[in-house]
Parts: sequence; structure tokens; C-alpha cells
Amino acid sequence: MKDNRIKIQKALALDNLSSVQIANKTGLSQPTVSRSLADLPVKKIGAGRASRFAWIEDSAEPIFQISPQGQAEKVAFIYRQPNQRCLLEFTQDNKTQAFKNLPHFMLDLIPSGFLAEIGLEQIHRLDSRVTMNSLHWSHEDLLYFLTHYGTDLSGNLLFGRHTVEAWLHIETPIVKEADYARMVKELASGINPGGWLVGKQPKFTCFNGIEHLLVKYSPKLDAHDPLAIRYKDLLVCEFLALQILGQTGLAVSEAKLVQSERLYLQLKRFDRVGQKGRLGVISLKALAEHYIGETQNWALTADALFQQGVINEDEKNTIHLLYAFGAFIGNNDRHLANISFYFEDFELKGLAPIYDMLPMRLMPKNGELPTPKWQDPALFDVEPELVQQAKELAKYYIKRVFENYLISYDTKKLFNQG
Repeated sequence: MKDNRIKIQKALALDNLSSVQIANKTGLSQPTVSRSLADLPVKKIGAGRASRFAWIEDSAEPIFQISPQGQAEKVAFIYRQPNQRCLLEFTQDNKTQAFKNLPHFMLDLIPSGFLAEIGLEQIHRLDSRVTMNSLHWSHEDLLYFLTHYGTDLSGNLLFGRHTVEAWLHIETPIVKEADYARMVKELASGINPGGWLVGKQPKFTCFNGIEHLLVKYSPKLDAHDPLAIRYKDLLVCEFLALQILGQTGLAVSEAKLVQSERLYLQLKRFDRVGQKGRLGVISLKALAEHYIGETQNWALTADALFQQGVINEDEKNTIHLLYAFGAFIGNNDRHLANISFYFEDFELKGLAPIYDMLPMRLMPKNGELPTPKWQDPALFDVEPELVQQAKELAKYYIKRVFENYLISYDTKKLFNQG
């Protein structure tokens, strides 16, 4: 029996197979396979002749979805399988979906960036199972993090009962604008007050008593510190970009500038509703890895997803316009994680508001201030009429930059006025 178990386990190591396929791969008889499967850690997928068997490495973890009203619903179970594979069983219809790697809706939940560096070090001091190098975690590592510490990640999915209880019942502290300096001080001392949104720029998340916010901030402002001035200028540039794109009718992150010893860019989180309600989101990066399997620019990725029927034509054209607009204003950080969709019940529900749109080519690097030469971008992947629309929008944007009194002359002169 032990030999049979080993043979079947090896057969199921790389794929989920029918009993006939298992018999062919192992050389065991069909009755022997059937008897053995009854005592092995396998999950049956489907029924009848189409049924297959999946080897399960441990017990299932429940996945919960938090509604906009703040109610938790169990929507699926996730099973780990050999060789970093996963099996998802949906509670609504008991259907299953197998993944050769990490399920795409989990890719955005891997902690990374500014907040993750602080938060993971903070956790690691108390729990050595959570290591700092999250980009190299195994599926077991990620599931451990999600089920123990994944209470306030982006979107509306929570893994395991502990995180659901924490989200629904732990009191959310109220943070006002007057508290922002304290939040920054806590981050500087190695304390992440909450939130795991990705991104390299300094930021924190908070709840102001009405809505959840993402707050980006500059260094302390000093007229003799050109780096602080540049960071401040870029926050204003981001604010203006969202304003202008919003005026065209596009959905954008609701933004507000708060001036104090630093400049704060306050953004309403579009994946949160009130104190406990949540909305699902998924990045263009996650969709590309799942449906395309390779990394391309925004426009080509949108084309490929449209051709597969994943997104509609309006969504494709909006992404093209944003791609071109970003190119014209000097946003050279147009990676696929900077576009997101709403994601409810494991289905796309339209583009989420625009975020992270600013002239990143002017962002300080290694303590140095870049002064790049401005060149018209090559936009071969975008329809000419959308290129022209984006160009006119960018001209208006740059005009607004020059008119804004908060932006320094040294930054303004780096923009192309042509």
C-alpha cells in the first residue's frame, strides 16, 4: 500500500489526473487505484468520466469576501498542491479551478514596497516564520502571512477566520489631518500603523472617521533642500493630473492636498466603503500574468485582454489614452500594477479609478535630482486619434503645472512647453 501511495503521489505531482490516467502512469490496475485513492489526501474534481483527482498538501483555508456593507461571506476554499500549484473550490456552486501557480487574484496581495519593508520587519521581530524577502515566498509562506496578518491588504478578500474576525471586530482608530505628523514619526521609528498597499514612495493608510485614506507625503519642507522641494512638487503634479483626468469624465482617485511641515497628498481609497465595507480590486499586472503570461506595455496588454474578451472596448481605449497621456507628461513608471479593475465574486466589474499618474521621470534617484531632456514619445501601439487626444490633454496639464504656485520654478522649467 505504501508503494502504491508513492506511485500515485508522483503521478499527481505535476497535474490533476483521472483514475485511468493515474493507472496508465503508475502501472497499477484500475481497481487498485480506486481503492488507494479512497485513503489518500486527494480532492475529486468533477463527476463521471470527466472526474480528476488532485493531491492536496494540507487542509483547505477558507476565503472570505467582505461586502460594501461590511459583511463577510465565505466564497471559496484554497488548497495547496505539490510544486506550487493551487486548487480553488467555490462555495456557491462547488466548482473547482486549478492553477499551475499562484491564483492571479492573490498576486496583488504579496506585500512589497515602502509599507511592507516596515511592516514585515516589525512582524519578523515577533514571528520568525514571516521573512523579509516576500517576493521569494513559497505559497505556504504567503498563505501563512495572509491567514495571520493579512487583515488590511488591498481589495476585499480575506484568508482564514482569524483575519475576518480581526477586520470586523477590532476597532479602527480615527486619524485626523492633525495626526499626520505622528503617523510619519511612527513609520520612521519602524512601526507600520496599518495597511499594506504596495509602492515604493513614502505613504501611510488611515481611517478619518468617514472614509479610508492613502496619504503620500514629502520630506519636511525646507527652501534650502532641493530634494524635499522636488518631492513636494511631484505630489502637486500628481494631484493636478488626477484633477484634469477627472474633468474629462474619467474615474480618478479623489485627492486633496494638505499643507503642514510637509506636503501630504490625501487619496480616498477606492477599495474601501465606510469603516468596514470593502470592494474587490485586481491589477492589470495580475490579469496579464493570468491571461497572457508575459509582460507588455499598457496598450499592448489592453489589446491582448480585449481580444480574449476579458475587457471591453471602452476599457481598452481608456487604457490606451492613459498610456499615451502618461508618456506625454513624463510618467516613465507606467508598470502594469498602476492600472486596476474592480473585482467582485472573482469577476471583473470595470476599471477602477486612476491613480499614480505623475511625471515620474523627475523623481529623485539615489539622492540626485534628474534633469532629463524632453522628447516626444513614440506611441506606435496607440490609435492616432487617442494619441492626439492625449497630447492635447497633456498640453493643458503642463499649462496647469506652470500656473500652480505650489510648484517650484526649477521643476516647472523641466517640462516641455511645446
